[in-house]
Amino acid sequence: MTWLIHWLRWQRRAMDAFGRLIAWANLAIIAVLVWEVASRYLFSSPTSWAHEASTMIYGAFCLAAGVYTQRHDGHVRVDVVYNLFPPRGRAVLDCISGALLIAALIVLLEVSWDFAWQSWERGEVSSRSPWAPVLWPLKAVIPLTVCLLLLQHVAGWLESFCRVLGHSLVDEEVWDVT
Repeated sequence: MTWLIHWLRWQRRAMDAFGRLIAWANLAIIAVLVWEVASRYLFSSPTSWAHEASTMIYGAFCLAAGVYTQRHDGHVRVDVVYNLFPPRGRAVLDCISGALLIAALIVLLEVSWDFAWQSWERGEVSSRSPWAPVLWPLKAVIPLTVCLLLLQHVAGWLESFCRVLGHSLVDEEVWDVT
């Protein structure tokens, strides 16, 4: 059980660090948009790349932010039925739904990997602007975030499974990640 606690503690710390890293993408979006506004209104020379670059950064940010949101159990859930169960019953529901979601994420990981790989093989570029950036780096974010989300869900599933067995791993001393 000690190895599981250490792995889960590492998982939480890694996802928190990932979330703090991803938060900096907001500054990149702001920098791109400030550059565009300055270029357009101060120098009368709008860029051909700023809108698409900010959209691409934002898309990657939203995908990656989902991992951090899952780490902190921040996704929306319908609690009307869920809260009718005792804690152990909720853990059983979490195990069932978690197993289904893990299976779906494995399929999504395979599909998204193929999607990104094909983009890289073809040298796919965007046709939305004259800038025409390559798309495989953005598409590679999809399997990366699906993989991280899968790791996060496996950690949550293991916690739920331990609660079903009567072991509470959610101890403030164990989970203190500050």
